Amino acid sequence: MTAENIITLVIAVGGLITAIWTARSTATKAELESLRKTIEALQFENGRLQVQNDLLRSRVDELENKTQVQDRASACLADRVRELEAENRDLKKQLAVLEADKVRLEDENRQLLSRISALEKGKS
Repeated sequence: MTAENIITLVIAVGGLITAIWTARSTATKAELESLRKTIEALQFENGRLQVQNDLLRSRVDELENKTQVQDRASACLADRVRELEAENRDLKKQLAVLEADKVRLEDENRQLLSRISALEKGKS
């Protein structure tokens, strides 16, 4: 190999290294641009998702509050039902006593009317 061939070979290798470096640099620039676009798209999407997340959290809070209000109302209604059931039981007991008194009083009235009738017949 001659000195001229070696110089040509060194120049060729240098050109090859330069070409590889340039290609890698170009690839790196394209890669960076792609990454920037991806970052930009992700930032936009994350912003959109955050807004949606905030709306969903707000809706969850609203529904939880509504559920708590309904739970309290249900508890109040359950208490009222228990009160009315107790009152109903008491009224049924009073009714049973009054019905028994009615039967007893009607029987006494019949006996008294019969006695009055017998007494009036005895006077006549």
